[in-house]
Amino acid sequence: MHYVIISLNPTKVLSYGWGIGLPDLTVYPWSSFGPCEAREISKEQFNELIDSERPSKTVAEWFGVPYQERIPEQRGYPSLVEVFAGEQGFDQPCRFGNHVGGHAVYCHNGWWIDAPRKCRRTWFTGGEVRDEDCPGFEPNVAPGPMRRLL
Repeated sequence: MHYVIISLNPTKVLSYGWGIGLPDLTVYPWSSFGPCEAREISKEQFNELIDSERPSKTVAEWFGVPYQERIPEQRGYPSLVEVFAGEQGFDQPCRFGNHVGGHAVYCHNGWWIDAPRKCRRTWFTGGEVRDEDCPGFEPNVAPGPMRRLL
C-alpha cells in the first residue's frame, strides 16, 4: 500500500511512502500545519509525487482540497548539518539557498509550501538544472560570503 500524509490547513504534503496499512498519525505532530490525514494512493501516484516539484498542489488536485502556494512566511530552522557546519553562506543565485561548503545547499524559503529541505538545482547538478527555473526562486541581489560559524 502506498500513502501520503497531508495537512489540510493549508494543504501540504508532510510525508509519503509505502508499507502495510496506513501509518499512525500520532507520529506526525506537525501541528503548525493543522490536522493531518493519511490517504491511500496508487503506485503510479506515488511515483508521480517523487518527481513532482509541487507535491502539495498535485495532492490537492487528486483529492479536491484547497491549495495555496504562498503561505505566511514561516521562520526557517537550520538543519543539524547547518548548525555544526564549518563554512556556509547565502552565496547562491537564489536568496534562499544556504550553501554548506562541499556538502549541499539548504532551502530557506519560508513562504513556499513545497520548499525542499535541500536544493537540487544549480549547485547540486553542476548547472544542468538552474535555480532560476525553480517555482520558489527569488534572485539573490546581495550574495553573502562563505563564513565559518563555529
